[in-house]
Amino acid sequence: MLLLAFAAAACGSDDDDDDGGCEDLSGSWSVNGCATANCTVAQSGCSITLTCTTLVLTMVDFTGSVDGATFSFANDMGGTCEGTISGTQMIGTCTSEAGTCEWDADLN
Repeated sequence: MLLLAFAAAACGSDDDDDDGGCEDLSGSWSVNGCATANCTVAQSGCSITLTCTTLVLTMVDFTGSVDGATFSFANDMGGTCEGTISGTQMIGTCTSEAGTCEWDADLN
């Protein structure tokens, strides 16, 4: 996400909780807010991996975790992102050295 918070998010937890205590985020998401991007989320247990492509065709990968309906994710460039999922929508914030921004996403 363009504040570079989304594109530069830092480390999320790698909790691989297979007890069903987390929402399923897997799928393709259209993201708006900090930046516009298309993200594919792969999920194993409560661990997530995101691969996002921005409008300028920059690809960024993230790792994170889901706990119930909340999640966090990040990469090795600094910053953190967190949010909640409700049905086919996610909302959240990202924070980096550039500041904090809000974003939302819809399941494609």
